[in-house]
Amino acid sequence: MSDKFTYIDFLMYVVPGSFLSFVILILIWSTAPKTAGAILKADLFLSMVFLISSFILGNFLQVRTHLGPEERLKREFWAGLFPSQAMFFPGNKILNESGREDLINACFQKGLLANEDAPLFSIPANYPKEATDKAQNAFDYMRTYLGDGRKGERIRGAEGYFLFFRGMFVASFWSATAFVIVALIYLARLRWPILNNVIGEIPGLLVGFVVPILGVSFSMILWRTFRYRCRGAAQGFAKEVARAFCATVFIENPNKQNI
Repeated sequence: MSDKFTYIDFLMYVVPGSFLSFVILILIWSTAPKTAGAILKADLFLSMVFLISSFILGNFLQVRTHLGPEERLKREFWAGLFPSQAMFFPGNKILNESGREDLINACFQKGLLANEDAPLFSIPANYPKEATDKAQNAFDYMRTYLGDGRKGERIRGAEGYFLFFRGMFVASFWSATAFVIVALIYLARLRWPILNNVIGEIPGLLVGFVVPILGVSFSMILWRTFRYRCRGAAQGFAKEVARAFCATVFIENPNKQNI
């Protein structure tokens, strides 16, 4: 497996981070146009700073998403589980019952689950911690097992798209929040002109208020779009791992009976 920077890393970190960096520039322009004008006179050095900052922001976005918003996605779409856990249980939205049974049988054949574990995954909407832990451990092993070759490339691609949508989901929400704050700052500067002595010359109505309001609307559209795309990409990633693992196991053991 290569440790080089790939297009997956670009999707996961640089694109969401660049989006947020661009939003920050718009916010500066809407608050202090002269400062923004100085920043936008970019040379090669400032362009490199922008790229590096975008990569750092992208990493921060992914970490922050995992710590908070991802939990809300789990509750909203998968009954509090990761898709990698939910697909082991009956009635899930990721695999049909035949595919779920194939997954369980493949895990039995590879020793990822034991016969006595079967009852843990037989009752719909019943997710004991022991079962979810076993499901996640099995999934982590499957992903590692499929890490090389063409299957591994497809799986890394599916995971990369999920993390891209996850990062953009959070970035667009933060963007909407920031635009609201900038619009409120503009109104506050109209009400209390003394603030302009601290912040600088107040921009015009178009730049200081209309653009942020349009930014809020556009960001909220992106937020809703990426929320649902995040759901689909997460389920697609889990399904890709499950199907590739089952195909590999059953090809390697064509005569072995399912348990």
